[in-house]
Amino acid sequence: MEAIEAQKEEQLLKIKKFRNKFPVSGIILLIIKWLDNTSFSELYGLLKKNFFSHFNFSTEYGNSLDLMFHCCLTSMALISSIITDSCLGKFNALILSQVLLLTGYSIVIAREFLPEDTFMSMFLLVTGLLLVASSTGVKLPCFMCLAGDQFQENQVKERNMMFSFLFLSISFGEIFATFLVPLIKDLECFSKNCYLVYLLASTCIEIFCIVLLIVSKKLFFIAVLKRGKILEIFKCIQFALVNQLRHCALKIPRRDHWLDWALEKFSEEQIRDVKIFFLLLLFTIPFPFLWALSKKQTNANFFQAKKMNRSLAGFSWQNDEVQAYVSGCLIIIITFSEICVRPIAKRHGFSFTTMRKMLIGMLLIYISMLITLYLELQIEKHENYKKIHLDSEYQNFLNKLYSSKTLKKENILLKEKEKYTLVLYGRSRNFSSLLIHDEENTSGNGLADVKIVSALDKNITFLRALGSFRLTEYNRVSPSLRIKTNRSRKLLCKTDVIYWFTLGLLDYGGNYMYVIIKDTPILISWKIQTIEIKNISFVWQIPQLIIFEIGEFMVQVSCMQFYYAEAVEGMKVTMMALWLNTIFTGFLIDTTMIYNFLLPSWIDQFIFSSIQLALIIIIVITAYYYQETIIKLRRKPHF
Repeated sequence: MEAIEAQKEEQLLKIKKFRNKFPVSGIILLIIKWLDNTSFSELYGLLKKNFFSHFNFSTEYGNSLDLMFHCCLTSMALISSIITDSCLGKFNALILSQVLLLTGYSIVIAREFLPEDTFMSMFLLVTGLLLVASSTGVKLPCFMCLAGDQFQENQVKERNMMFSFLFLSISFGEIFATFLVPLIKDLECFSKNCYLVYLLASTCIEIFCIVLLIVSKKLFFIAVLKRGKILEIFKCIQFALVNQLRHCALKIPRRDHWLDWALEKFSEEQIRDVKIFFLLLLFTIPFPFLWALSKKQTNANFFQAKKMNRSLAGFSWQNDEVQAYVSGCLIIIITFSEICVRPIAKRHGFSFTTMRKMLIGMLLIYISMLITLYLELQIEKHENYKKIHLDSEYQNFLNKLYSSKTLKKENILLKEKEKYTLVLYGRSRNFSSLLIHDEENTSGNGLADVKIVSALDKNITFLRALGSFRLTEYNRVSPSLRIKTNRSRKLLCKTDVIYWFTLGLLDYGGNYMYVIIKDTPILISWKIQTIEIKNISFVWQIPQLIIFEIGEFMVQVSCMQFYYAEAVEGMKVTMMALWLNTIFTGFLIDTTMIYNFLLPSWIDQFIFSSIQLALIIIIVITAYYYQETIIKLRRKPHF
């Protein structure tokens, strides 16, 4: 064993390094990762959009497609990681993943030259999407472990910096693609929306990455495979369980650990590796819930931004633009901390160990949740309605509507301490206004609040089990309807004929208005999600976004460093894939929580921030137990 380690160190000393410190192979991996994310980050959105258009699916089913994509990605990550550790090797697996991605791009490009409505076109689109997901699942754990392999045992600082820069290259690629794709879309080319141009560019990038990897293979350190390590671990577990059952009599003395029953067949070193494997699995258990809360926080920030004033310096800022600038700030802050802050802190005796960085990142995510909760409470307090003072409880007002040379007068009746929305409808000289009474938002229980407005010149009746209602020329607004949000909804209605009025998928706790504008040959309506924009600038949200991004960065990079350093030789890719699977499980938990926790947004935010705090405490306890146990196993502190 010592001879193998000495040979590994000797080979690592010989590989080419930048300034005799940072391996050139690591720089190549950073370039490839940046190019990969530049080509892929926007491509998945384009593939998804194409998928919906070809299969006539509503874009409201995006979460389901994301779920299937992540399921394919993580299942492939787990399967391929076992194969990689057993027989394939990290470098060969990385080449294979790039080839799979190139094949996926090529299939989608070939599909572009086929008629859109054919079976072959649809088959190629689905096959391309699956190949892209599979290649991503194979690539991620191999990339991280291959990057870590390029450093010697004593180069912990450089290796950790490599993981940090790998994460930053992902963010930089996404920023680059965010600004690049709109420029491509604005070009005039032989494709209507230049979708094919982006695919061809992505394909060229992948070809360049494959060629670069093959040409620079001699610059990489490729570790010798420990074949059968995973099989050895499972054989050890099986033998320990069987042997313990054979010696379960009361007279037989107990052993310190149930795995010690495998000592008759396996060495102490082999049993220690199995114990470390189980410790890592124990430490992994809380992380799916952490990623679920992080996903929940991302969604909360997104929905909170919808209720804030997006105007600044004469521009209306979109979420993608804000996120791109936040990611840019993250790159600057992290680069500055890696180059300046960390050396200064180390000089003053404070070391950022893996566990400390992980804990600080979780606390930053928790602080971001508290800021979100505070902003949500401030948003709830703000009222943007124009106040009108009444002389009595009820009062009539004359409403004058002007359109070019047309003047129309209408009387409206207002009640004190009530909220109203004035809707203008019609066209040309035939226009009118409609006063809609805004009830207090009672849809916080998870049901969507729906109102239906009829602009038809005929009566329309809606038939419901809980009570039917009719919209007439003189009563065009329906009562508030509470609609369940767990699936796409339809209402039965009748004019001269019977129709199914489709509501589609609704956000939990959302407010919607449907305006019926036509009933022949089918019922046509406008779907409007009514969001009250508060007079609070979105700038107040930027600090919490930066804090959240830094916290997530610290947790993810610390996890990369931790699982690479702690995993036993021959199982590093498998353990990295298991950690990546916690992210998918968190996505699945978050999708489930959307329909199970049906509360007003600020209460919802308070509950999840409390869960985050409890989760941090659990992870700290688990980390302490891990550290104490690993010290006993290795006879020395590891961090």
